[in-house]
Amino acid sequence: MENLLYSNSSVFETLLKFESFAVFIFIASIVIDIMIIIASVKIANNKGRNSVAWGWAAFFFGLIALIIVACLPDISYVSTQKHSSYSWTCPFCGKLNYGQHSICNGCGRARGGVSSQKKETIWYCPKCGTSNSCNAINCKNCYEKKPY
Repeated sequence: MENLLYSNSSVFETLLKFESFAVFIFIASIVIDIMIIIASVKIANNKGRNSVAWGWAAFFFGLIALIIVACLPDISYVSTQKHSSYSWTCPFCGKLNYGQHSICNGCGRARGGVSSQKKETIWYCPKCGTSNSCNAINCKNCYEKKPY
């Protein structure tokens, strides 16, 4: 009888050890999930994404959502690049130019009429205003002779 009681107590002790280990694993998994949610929210916010939506995605999908949001491109950079304070519209042709370029991508003229390296390699027809290569003798649009 005493031997049976002793064996039952060792099973009980084993169950207590298992239960404390299970509680430890449960608490550790909650802490890791919270860390994944916080990381997903911060990464989404830094990339210009909806941080609340990515927080919920991390809550439901965990590490998968964190990996996906980490691999997504940064849309805050793209939107600021396209609409930055460095963007300018060419006064000659109306093309929107991005960045700090001093030459228009549409007509090749310098920003604000300032002479530049590219402007020296082309000439403009006095009759129609078309930009022509420096090697061209006649205008490519109206065939007017190069003035100089």
